[in-house]
Amino acid sequence: MTEADSRAASTDTRRRQSLQSPSGFLSPVSYMPPESRFLLEHYLHRTGKLASAHIGSARPFIDSLLPVAHSSDVLLEAILTFSSSHLAAGNCHQSLVAQFEHHAVALRALKFGVTTYANGNREIGIELFLSMLILCCVELANGGGNDSAFRHLKAVRQFAHSVLTNPWSEKYRVAVIFGMELWAYFLAVSCSSLPDAPDAAMIEDANFLFSRIAENGSTGALFGCAEDLFRLVPVTVAVWRQARESARVFDADVMAMLERIESVTYEVSLWHPQSVDITFECSGRIFQLALLALLAEAHCSCTPYVVVSELSGLLSVELNLAITPLVTEFVALLDTLPVNSYITTTMCWSIAILGSFATVPSHRAAIRMYLLNMEDLFGFKNMTQTRLLLETLWQQRTDLVIPIDISLVMQQTGGIFLLG
Repeated sequence: MTEADSRAASTDTRRRQSLQSPSGFLSPVSYMPPESRFLLEHYLHRTGKLASAHIGSARPFIDSLLPVAHSSDVLLEAILTFSSSHLAAGNCHQSLVAQFEHHAVALRALKFGVTTYANGNREIGIELFLSMLILCCVELANGGGNDSAFRHLKAVRQFAHSVLTNPWSEKYRVAVIFGMELWAYFLAVSCSSLPDAPDAAMIEDANFLFSRIAENGSTGALFGCAEDLFRLVPVTVAVWRQARESARVFDADVMAMLERIESVTYEVSLWHPQSVDITFECSGRIFQLALLALLAEAHCSCTPYVVVSELSGLLSVELNLAITPLVTEFVALLDTLPVNSYITTTMCWSIAILGSFATVPSHRAAIRMYLLNMEDLFGFKNMTQTRLLLETLWQQRTDLVIPIDISLVMQQTGGIFLLG
């Protein structure tokens, strides 16, 4: 056994001992080893506060999850891993060691939990569901580019339908509702990172999930006021990728493709912000602009002129005219949205999509500066990844070259990752 394994095993033992302590919302803190207590305090006062928007005084990553983590070894370890990853993102060597240790313990607890679930303990499925989602957050915090987050999402699917279709006890209700929102958020933002169009199963998952959210409600901490737009991401990305492919196929059914694009565009255009929070309205409009930009490219890809232009490697005038006003409005909205608004922590996907279409130097500079400010304020590595992704893409693209698929740029720069 390596030294790291020994430390992780020791931490695991102390964790089990701490969870035998008297009940109380945060009472386990008193029984934890100092390093774990510090990580939980960091989660309580920083990581959990910065990971999502707040609805009034509610902080879903704290208020929804910590009561369950009090009696769940597997969820608590996932939370401590998230906290240590956030700390390590600030280049703290000691935190990096703690991250590896807690991650190892969390994965062992997860493996044990899966075995318990397979042996008939279905209630632990909720804890596994939540823990796997938090491990996706870990990948966002540490900037994981080795597709680990996608493996976690695939594993989530194994438990999600059982968890979300069977009755759950009242003590889990708030956590499960937030877990549904978190899974739906990840499902949406993962679509454009994958090189293939979202398949029928992913779109079916999205429809199932958003129907459950409609029945049970959501916190708004990840969607803001744009829940209806998040629901449309998988089908929008699917249409966009299919349109790109149809531009390369001589006998493609262009008219059918155009009808589908126009149908989705109509749905996206129907959305109007309904919120008393101006930052939610602003981020929602930016999200809508990102979807409209993808659909505008899809529409242009299906016209004969653009097919010829793409073959010659040039961006059509029509596409430029369609996209530039959207990017211009986006940059103007960034100027009105304070970077310290909590909702901005959820905006890497929409910033990356619209940023990938930016060709005007001043637009690129504004987007880059906004992301730099996000990095400094929030300290999550996925924000750094988003900026580096756009910088690489901008180096490859001039205002005359056709838009570049961001998933291809990811593969060129080290691997796919979640644009969360």
